[in-house]
Amino acid sequence: MTLKKMKLIAAVILFSLSSHLTAQDSYQAFSRYDYYTSEQFGEIIVEVPESKMGMSIKVDLVFEYDFVQKGYIVPAGLLSGVPFPMERLHQGDNEITCSFYENEKWIDSRKVNVVLRERKPNEVRIDRTSGGLLVDGLPFFPFGFYCYWPVQQTLAEEEVVKGFNMMSPYWKIEKKNLKERKKFMDRCAALGIKVNYNLCSVAGGGGAGSQKDKDKSPDELKSLLIKEVEAFRDHPALLSWYISDEPVGQGVSPEELQEPYDLIKELDPYHPVSVVFMTPAKAREYEHVMDIVMADPYPLPGGSVMEVSRVISMLKQEFRYEKPVWIVPQAFGGNEWWTREPTADELEVMTYLALINEATGVQYFIRHGLSSFPKSAAAWGNCGAISLETAELIPFLLSGQTLSGLIISQENVQARAWYNKGKIIILAANARNEPAEYTLKLPEIAFSGEVDVLFKNRKLQITEGTITDIIDGYGTRAYQITLKEDIHQERAINTANLIMDPGFEEVVSPGIPASCYARPGHDKGATYFIDSRIAFTGEHSLRLNTPEKGAGIKLSFYRTSLPGRQTYTLSVYGATGQSSNNYEWHKKLFGKGSWQENPEKPLVFQLSAGDITSEQFTLSEIWRKYEVRIDLTDEVSDSTKVIPILELLSKGTAWFDNLSVVPDLELRSDIDAGKNVIHVEISSTHDDVRIFYTLDGSRPDSTSAEYISEPVEISETGLLKVVAYKQHEFSGYLEKEYSVH
Repeated sequence: MTLKKMKLIAAVILFSLSSHLTAQDSYQAFSRYDYYTSEQFGEIIVEVPESKMGMSIKVDLVFEYDFVQKGYIVPAGLLSGVPFPMERLHQGDNEITCSFYENEKWIDSRKVNVVLRERKPNEVRIDRTSGGLLVDGLPFFPFGFYCYWPVQQTLAEEEVVKGFNMMSPYWKIEKKNLKERKKFMDRCAALGIKVNYNLCSVAGGGGAGSQKDKDKSPDELKSLLIKEVEAFRDHPALLSWYISDEPVGQGVSPEELQEPYDLIKELDPYHPVSVVFMTPAKAREYEHVMDIVMADPYPLPGGSVMEVSRVISMLKQEFRYEKPVWIVPQAFGGNEWWTREPTADELEVMTYLALINEATGVQYFIRHGLSSFPKSAAAWGNCGAISLETAELIPFLLSGQTLSGLIISQENVQARAWYNKGKIIILAANARNEPAEYTLKLPEIAFSGEVDVLFKNRKLQITEGTITDIIDGYGTRAYQITLKEDIHQERAINTANLIMDPGFEEVVSPGIPASCYARPGHDKGATYFIDSRIAFTGEHSLRLNTPEKGAGIKLSFYRTSLPGRQTYTLSVYGATGQSSNNYEWHKKLFGKGSWQENPEKPLVFQLSAGDITSEQFTLSEIWRKYEVRIDLTDEVSDSTKVIPILELLSKGTAWFDNLSVVPDLELRSDIDAGKNVIHVEISSTHDDVRIFYTLDGSRPDSTSAEYISEPVEISETGLLKVVAYKQHEFSGYLEKEYSVH
């Protein structure tokens, strides 16, 4: 990618980026990611005070006395990404000087540390612009739960199919249960679940069953910590290290956490460290011993759900562009100070209030099914629904592009708007258990038209940037405004396609593809989800995960009726990518080993047209088109039922898009009654083909009459037969009888 193209990409980011720029009148600059690995270009994120409006602001980036970017124009009042090539940077810390110019005059400079490390397959990075994570090369929004140890049997399988992607067991680090922890981690990797790995018992203590062992000396605890990090730092299920549970309440000082934190970062600089706080006002004191800030306000029934908003808002303001902020919603109750659990609506509104205040991770306390915490299956089921809704919203929630100036008519309704690729998402939540009528107004967006109410399967009108709606008590809303379509025209769906929802864009139930049946395999943890983070065409793809070879889900798509005496092409685009299920354990000397990617074990999937035809294909890392020909030349029926079937046979994760069934050849007829003839135009749905035809009933081949552009003239009753070739390979057949009276 060229530097010029990087500038164009960065320019797009400037759309009303941040409503959170501080009132300070100083320039700010920071590295977008906490570290880089194999990227060609990096980004320095700069913040220009709003008071500089009207000035020409430019930025220079200097590394080791030489420019890596010069005269880059940035607007005032917004957050901007300034790109630079990474080729000159060396491993480790790299100091880049970011200089600001007002009307061609130097005014200020900032020193920015850019960290470069060797690439690792399971690296986890922090995107400081959004507070999100980059996992397996894609934006990742952790949405999961704490659980007791030992983890209840089949809990991981039961929850991954609901959309949860993270777990954090309260285990105690002991040599005797190392095999059980490894077994759990291996299963999570196969299911595509990431783990916020609990090291509390050998680091900062606290938690349900993860307290420090008082019988062990500091040296023994340190030795256990080192062995645990070394054992799992390369594991594909590892997301982060969890080192302390409510340290202030446990009387654990920042100084006590410094040594374990430093030791973990020395042994594994590729994964962040998390700490949860029951007293979030004290979190700043622990800034040097954590990379992720978690908070666990448990307000019900004695308090208000607004406590969640207050806590996340405070932490986000404190750690913006520095550390991700995660929420631990209350999913328990019935004893101690909590006389009951939250209802399904309360769980939903607390989670949405956290998202609206820009939490970028959700880890409920606590899930220990089936009838333990939370006891209400309906309440917990609602949490699963929210996990899928959140996954659908990832391109917005982790875009770092919030819109400023949103006006809300009801004081009990909180809302926030995000922009991404020509669309606006507004999330709203009613913090009171009473229905309300309200309006949301975007003063700088004078748009009128339809608005999609996501996850409710309805639409409403927006007039001059104003939405009016009714929201139930503790209700939530997600509105999508389409300002412009952002679809690659060269990747558009073929207009001759006979498949319903071929690009998986119909999001009625979040995360679930429409117009298909799911046939389960042997592994109940196999999953199929719509993925909004990656697509070949449009905005979604279909992600299949098969935990074990031959045990995945078989998806049968809505059947279509095809006329006989012709051929069709069934096709789909597919690709692999990084995922926790695409690794294998490679043993080394002395029984040790490491998790590595397995290009020597490519992923295989099967594409079928019911019982008519079937073929297996090997996937690659880039999007490719895979085709199966449906031959109905011997069928005379006008309604042969064809059911496309897709199945990932190999252990691993793959993405699919643009499922298609098209006739290889198409005819369009025009009757000239005056001359008593029929003019037939012939076309192919494939590119770069040659078409040949006959009118005498014989089967055409490359020696028959070639169709160029002029319509075929039929003046006598007979059979038109057509064949197509692409580079001498058969590419379609069609025959049709015409009756001339």
